[in-house]
Amino acid sequence: ERYIDRAAADAFFQADGHEVEASIFLRGVSAYDAFQRWNDRCWYDDNDTVKHRVVSAGSSRYTVHGKERVTSVAVPGGGSANDDDRIGSVHFKLVDQGMWLEGYHAMVSFIPDRGNTFDTLVVWSVKFDPSRTSVLLCCGGTMLRMLMRNHMHRQLQRMH
Repeated sequence: ERYIDRAAADAFFQADGHEVEASIFLRGVSAYDAFQRWNDRCWYDDNDTVKHRVVSAGSSRYTVHGKERVTSVAVPGGGSANDDDRIGSVHFKLVDQGMWLEGYHAMVSFIPDRGNTFDTLVVWSVKFDPSRTSVLLCCGGTMLRMLMRNHMHRQLQRMH
């Protein structure tokens, strides 16, 4: 019930697939600022020449897995005191099948600490369906899960 976009969060939680998760706790960083950092340092390249872009539904990017498209964005910290502990999120999916994955859905959650809303836990979760190639070459997806978790963790470390 804390999710701003509860329908998108519920759809993600009910989806099937191999699950991978990485997280980072940001002390002294509000959920809104954590969202901005993820936007600038994880979704967009921090060294990108175009500045001040904000991820929105329909935004897309190319990764090693293929083309990802954002399906929903619920920016945390809507401005009123009642929104301070609500969970913002970004939802995206793979729209072009790659060699290793047939598809995936991802959700990045910006969870403010109820005791101190200037501390935020960022949780990046992915549910994926491995391709036949990946099942054969990556031990049924186990190796792929490990590689994805490491990549997501490295991306989140950029938020410090």
